[in-house]
Amino acid sequence: MQSIFCVEGKDTILEVFDEYCTLSSKKNVWSGVRGKLGATELRYSQLTAVQFKESSFWMQGYILFEYPGCPNDGNIYLRENSFTFEGKQKNIECKKIVEYIRKRIAETHSYTSSFSAADELKKYKTLLDEGAITQEEYDKKKKELLNI
Repeated sequence: MQSIFCVEGKDTILEVFDEYCTLSSKKNVWSGVRGKLGATELRYSQLTAVQFKESSFWMQGYILFEYPGCPNDGNIYLRENSFTFEGKQKNIECKKIVEYIRKRIAETHSYTSSFSAADELKKYKTLLDEGAITQEEYDKKKKELLNI
C-alpha cells in the first residue's frame, strides 16, 4: 500500500496511510537510547486526539498521538506515541499531516457512531415487535438516534 505522507523525524519515520499511520524507529543509536525501537501502527478508529507543537529555534516540534491506554507521563519527546522533528520546512509538512489525520479520525468516529445508532435502532425495533414499548416510544427514540 502506498503511503499518502512520509516524513523523517528526529529518531522516527512517520508514514500516513488511508486507514492508519505508522511510527517506525530509525536504525540508529539514539533510537535505542531513547527506547524507540520497532514500529507502531496507529489506526484512526482507535485514536482519540492528536496534539501538534511546531518546532522553534530552541525546541523540537512534535506530533503526539492519543488513544486509550497510551503513555501520558514523562518526557513527551521520548514517548512511544510521539513523533519529534526539527526545522521550519518540517513544521509546514507536519501541520498538513496533522490536519489530514484529524480529518480521518473525525470521519472514522462519525462512521462508527452511525453504526452504533443503527444498532440501537435495531434493539428498539425488537422491543417494539415484542410489545415491550409502544409505537410512539419507538418513533421518539428513532428521531433521537437519527437526529431528526
